[in-house]
Amino acid sequence: MPYANIGDAKIYYEIYGHELELTDNGTRERPTLVVMHGGPGVDHTFEVEFSKYCASFAQVILFDHRGNGRSIDNNPAHWNLAQWTKDVHAFCEALGLKKPFIQGVSVGGWVAMQFAIQYPDYAGGIILLDTEAYLDVERISAAFTERAGKEMGEIVQKFLQKEGASSEIVEQYFQKCIPLCSNNPIPELYFKRAILRPEVGAQLQYERATFNYINDLHKIKGPVLYLTNTTNPCHLFEVAKETADAMINAEVTFVPFENCGLVQFDAKNKGIHQIKQFLQKYHQN
Repeated sequence: MPYANIGDAKIYYEIYGHELELTDNGTRERPTLVVMHGGPGVDHTFEVEFSKYCASFAQVILFDHRGNGRSIDNNPAHWNLAQWTKDVHAFCEALGLKKPFIQGVSVGGWVAMQFAIQYPDYAGGIILLDTEAYLDVERISAAFTERAGKEMGEIVQKFLQKEGASSEIVEQYFQKCIPLCSNNPIPELYFKRAILRPEVGAQLQYERATFNYINDLHKIKGPVLYLTNTTNPCHLFEVAKETADAMINAEVTFVPFENCGLVQFDAKNKGIHQIKQFLQKYHQN
């Protein structure tokens, strides 16, 4: 099994697609796309069905954040956004990647933003999907209430509270609320394939409810592709737009998809097309 050793952790990863493109004149390096999964408490397999299509025009590397999936670090004190951000840099260095494009989905997007803030000149570009610079718990709860009634709003409110949620609330959230995030059902197969570690989500409970990058987003430079939904009550379009507008020193391409809850399920082909155009535009051979 492929692992990258970074300090006290072993990071599991998979690669789809070739690094080199064979041409009549020799070889040409294709862009490298490093993909970070959401969650927390799931693994990279949630991103494979979407990201593997990018392997026709890029080398795609997916990995599990430490504490998640097959990556090894059993110290809960290391399961946080700051450590995962450091891990991205260490992971890219361990694999010898040059100007990789960093893509993050949901929680992976939080890590991607923090990475771009701390390492503004490192990546060839940043790609964000269904994510935001902070969670507005009250507005998210209200959005679920509007979508499906008071019970759903109360479950979300309890799930996202910084004090932590009971196992009963966690189960209700995933069974009743998560299906409302996508217009097309999330296949049950995704959950069967994934290694689920709810203890990682529990460890991140306080940080998930309180993190906020808005005041630091001006530090992000270079190209950013921001793909977002318009109907997901968990990842609010209004907050995504606020996030994009705060990246005042970056070259942001903000693409909201109409009637979309989650890009990889509701706008897959359009999303892949946007990523391909972005990589072709900003990749430097």
